[in-house]
Amino acid sequence: MTSDLKSIGLDYPRWQDAIEAAINTEHLSVIGEVRGGQLVRFEDPSGARLHVLGVEPFSTFAGFAGLTQVTAHVSALDDVLALIEIVADDPSHPDFDKVVATATCHLAQSPLLVDEGTQTFEHVNLAALGVEVAVDVDATAFEARTGERPGGVRFTGAEAVTGAAAGTKAPDASATMSGVVNSATKRTNSLTGQEFWLLHLDVPLPIDVLVPAEVTPAPEPGTVVSGTFLLAGEVIAPQGCGDSCGDGGCSCGSGGCGGH
Repeated sequence: MTSDLKSIGLDYPRWQDAIEAAINTEHLSVIGEVRGGQLVRFEDPSGARLHVLGVEPFSTFAGFAGLTQVTAHVSALDDVLALIEIVADDPSHPDFDKVVATATCHLAQSPLLVDEGTQTFEHVNLAALGVEVAVDVDATAFEARTGERPGGVRFTGAEAVTGAAAGTKAPDASATMSGVVNSATKRTNSLTGQEFWLLHLDVPLPIDVLVPAEVTPAPEPGTVVSGTFLLAGEVIAPQGCGDSCGDGGCSCGSGGCGGH
């Protein structure tokens, strides 16, 4: 089982099983044309998403219809992975309009942007899909177990592009984080009936965190959630640009969905 799918209520034995189940629903939409093929999205009412690229390399990857957003420069590295350079967008921040963190994620529009260069000052939703997750009853328990204070985020997958080890390994969408839970909502995937948690943690960046419902103790406010996550992202289209960049006349690559 691919753990990131379990975190959005799609606990199937194989990826292929999840894709086949999604295709047999009415929750499919075409979000872009790519090299003579289509980029198709399955979206469950719970927010769980699957993306299927119907042209070589025929990629499939998970996502989530999130609630948070950051401002970022976006560079698609391939048909799935994108580099997200997060910019301080609060005018009171000492580094306003400067890059303050760099992440890599599986980006919904990556196949549409891979030949379009860097898109600047985009609004991007980032969601962290739990792969290996632990829950501590409070910050004291977390510190006793790990020797660290909660509240850190490390975009480990981006270090292959930007860190000291740049060029020595392939980048991926991984990240590690820990944070006190500020809010927790249980959602139910209508395709499977499986539940999962949507969390928001006390961490430096706004990010939606998804974990399987089976984690114990329950990640209620005040507990600390930590672990390894897979980052999924989506460029959020301005109003009037359709459901997503790359849809119709508001292609990200054309600049129609950018702006600052």
